[in-house]
Amino acid sequence: MKRSDFHLRRGILASACLSGLGALPALVRAAAPAWPSQPIRLIVPTAPGGPSDLVARTWTRAVGAEWNAIFVVDNKPGASQIIGTQAVASAAPDGYTLLQAASSMATMPLVVDHLPFDVNKDFVAISQTHLTPLVVVVDPKLPIKSMADLIRYAKEHPGALSFGHTGEGSSQQLATRLLAQKAGLPNLLEVPYKGSSQAHPDLIGGRLSVMIDPVSAVAPHIKSGALRALAVTTSARVEAFPDLPTVAESGVPGYEVSSWGGVFAPAGTPKDVVNRVYQALRKTLETPETKTKFSDWGLVAKTSTPAEFDSFVRSEVSRWRAVMLAPKT
Repeated sequence: MKRSDFHLRRGILASACLSGLGALPALVRAAAPAWPSQPIRLIVPTAPGGPSDLVARTWTRAVGAEWNAIFVVDNKPGASQIIGTQAVASAAPDGYTLLQAASSMATMPLVVDHLPFDVNKDFVAISQTHLTPLVVVVDPKLPIKSMADLIRYAKEHPGALSFGHTGEGSSQQLATRLLAQKAGLPNLLEVPYKGSSQAHPDLIGGRLSVMIDPVSAVAPHIKSGALRALAVTTSARVEAFPDLPTVAESGVPGYEVSSWGGVFAPAGTPKDVVNRVYQALRKTLETPETKTKFSDWGLVAKTSTPAEFDSFVRSEVSRWRAVMLAPKT
C-alpha cells in the first residue's frame, strides 16, 4: 500500500470516529428517560386540611391522571413553614421536588432572621394557584355596621378596639396594619393568636373587637350571625357574599389584600419542566369544575406565567416590607 493511501484511509477513519463521538450527546439525550419517569414529590409546608393542602391535592390528582404520573403530596409543617420550604430549597433541581407555598413566601424574609434560604435566589416561580379573600368582621354587639362606622369609632375611641391576628407577618396582621395606615386608625391594639380558630371564641364573646380573616374561616360565623361582616379585602366582591362591599368601595380607596398560594421549584430546575408544570396548572385550575370547588372552599382559582409570578412575589416582598417598617399611627 502506498504511504499516501495509508494516510488517506487513516484520515477517513479518524473523521468517522470523531463524527461518531460528536453524535454521542444526542444519543445520550435520546436515551434519557422523559420527565417525569419517577414520582414527583410536592411538599406542602403546612398541616393537612388547610387551603394549601386542598389546592395541592386537587391539582396533583388531575395532572397525575392526565400525565399518567405519580404525585406524592408531602406535608411538612413546622417553624412557620420554614421546614418544608427549606426541604425544597435544598432539593435537586431535577423537577422531582416542588413546593406548594403560601403568601408567607413573601413575608418570611421580613419577620425571620437568618433564613436558611433566599426566597428570591433559591427558588424558581412556576405559577400562582389561588387567592384567599379576607373579610373584616366585628363583634356584632358593637355599634359598628359598616367600614365607615369602624373607622369613625376607632378615631373617636382611640385604643378602645382590639384587632386580632395570627402572628407576626401573617396575612391577618398585614391586612390590619395596611388598613390602619390607609384609614389613619390611631393607637392600633394588636392581639396575636396562634391561629384563627383560637381567636374566634374571643371575637364572638366580645373579648376581641375586630379581625380580618379568610372568608373561608369565618363564613359559618357570618352566616349564623355570631359575627358581623363589614367588607371584603379583595379588589372585587366575592361570590360567597356578593352583597358584601369591598373595603375600597367602603371609603378606603386603594386598599386591596389577599392571601395567596403558588407552586415553586428549586432554582436551576429546567425551563421545559417549569413550563410544562405551568401549562398543566393553567389547564387544570381554569376549568369551571375547579373554580366552583375552590369557591366552595372560599378560594379563587388563579394562575400566572412563571415570569408574572416571579414579578408578583418580588413586588409582595417590597410592598409588605414598607407596611411592616412604617410607624404605627
